[in-house]
Amino acid sequence: MMAYTQHFTIAKDEAVFSGHFPQSPVFPGVLLMGMTRKVIESCLKSPSTLKQISRHRFSGMVKPGDELTIAIKLAKDEGKVVTITSVASVGDKTVAKGKFIYEMIEAA
Repeated sequence: MMAYTQHFTIAKDEAVFSGHFPQSPVFPGVLLMGMTRKVIESCLKSPSTLKQISRHRFSGMVKPGDELTIAIKLAKDEGKVVTITSVASVGDKTVAKGKFIYEMIEAA
């Protein structure tokens, strides 16, 4: 995996919106980070453990019905430890970005 992009449509009827500001619904940042983690882990070719999320920043909101793009890129490969950068965007606006650091698990 050198780079990968995945697109999502945030459903307008997601259950989370009923409790996360029902009058002005916003997709929770922790769920956005979880989606990013799943995208990364689906691309890693070996078993791994998430060790750290660093420099993660939210710079916009994801609303019901938004078309969300999560782009990931291998930033550093130190053999057993890899750093992957992520950018989440809605249209041309970045809504979150950060670094996910994984330790690769050696097969027994």
